[in-house]
Amino acid sequence: MKFLSKRLTILFFISISLSCILNPIVQTVVNPEDSSEPNPITILGIIAALSPQSIQITGQIIDANGIAVSNGTLTILSRSNPSEGLLDSIDLNYGGRFYMKVSTGDTRIRVSQSNVELFTFTLSIPELGIISVSNQTLAGPRINNLEFYQIGFEPNYFDVFAVNPFDQSSFTAWPSIIQITFTEDIEVPSNMQTYLDTNVSTSPTISLDGSLSSVINGKILEIRNSSGFQIGTNRYTLGIGIRSASGKILSPRSFSYTCNAPCSSPL
Repeated sequence: MKFLSKRLTILFFISISLSCILNPIVQTVVNPEDSSEPNPITILGIIAALSPQSIQITGQIIDANGIAVSNGTLTILSRSNPSEGLLDSIDLNYGGRFYMKVSTGDTRIRVSQSNVELFTFTLSIPELGIISVSNQTLAGPRINNLEFYQIGFEPNYFDVFAVNPFDQSSFTAWPSIIQITFTEDIEVPSNMQTYLDTNVSTSPTISLDGSLSSVINGKILEIRNSSGFQIGTNRYTLGIGIRSASGKILSPRSFSYTCNAPCSSPL
């Protein structure tokens, strides 16, 4: 019995030793300092992380006056991660919106309209789901509503085309009328006062007169101001309850005006 027990013990240790030698995962744990043979799974993971990935993004370019850069052009000046199948030039639609495929990393872009350069900026995508804009050569224009979207599916957006007076205008007498022009016809509200109270928020609070406000030519929402404006910056934010006649939800948009002293009543 002692002899049999010793043989079983020896076979048990031999089995464990062979398992450790033949199993690379166990071998790595038992002998972690042995790095002469790189793990192919690790190498593939590093390559995947370093390889540029193509991503679909959309956004709207608006100029310093809050007007869409209609039918403009985006030209790619440089890429930190060049990748096959990426275009070097992308057209903006009537509403200043672009749909483009970019690679992860930094992309330097020039915005032009009628062959005139407006400004340049850098689009940074360090990883999927994160995007930012930097190094913009002109402070006034904006790249609005940057979003990722699924490859093979191009969403259709409803945007603000322009505001009048221009966004970020300054005056000493508050304007009696503000006009917001959209990229397509808007849904005509049944009750204008409720519509404005629900979908146009102001900071500080400004009273909007629904009885004198209206939709003009299908695409223009004309708002009559009543009272509440103050010296300093007054901001308007448009809500998603504003829809196109075809039912599209409005992309987020805000604009502001500065009222300087004496900041008199609307003309």
